[in-house]
Amino acid sequence: MVAHYAITQTLLIGMAGFHKAAFGVDQVLKLIQSAGKTFEHSLIYPGRVIQIARKSMTTPASLCALIQS
Repeated sequence: MVAHYAITQTLLIGMAGFHKAAFGVDQVLKLIQSAGKTFEHSLIYPGRVIQIARKSMTTPASLCALIQS
């Protein structure tokens, strides 16, 4: 869940920078729909997230740092 949040947050920041003043609800909904389809239907994504998390996200504090950034 933390990984989904962090990726969505990063993508939203990038989209907001790209669209500037035109950034709004339509772009947010499109991003969440597209990201959901991409990540939830991927066969390799869940395994890769777990693999990366086991190497670098070993404590609750490291997960909190990811969310706060």
